[in-house]
Amino acid sequence: MRCENKFCVYCDKNKCSLEQVCINNLGLCSSCIPVDIDTMFLDKLKKEALEKSETAWLNLWK
Repeated sequence: MRCENKFCVYCDKNKCSLEQVCINNLGLCSSCIPVDIDTMFLDKLKKEALEKSETAWLNLWK
């Protein structure tokens, strides 16, 4: 089954590794176990992504 939740432990290359999943009334997977990401690590990744985005944007105007 296709899965787009990259923060779920069962998501592997956009596919769910479970044989069966339960979908709730909102259309979300009830079997999802979210990955716990360290806040400092997440902040670092966000900062790097923002810097790349800003650099790419500035390069468009050169």
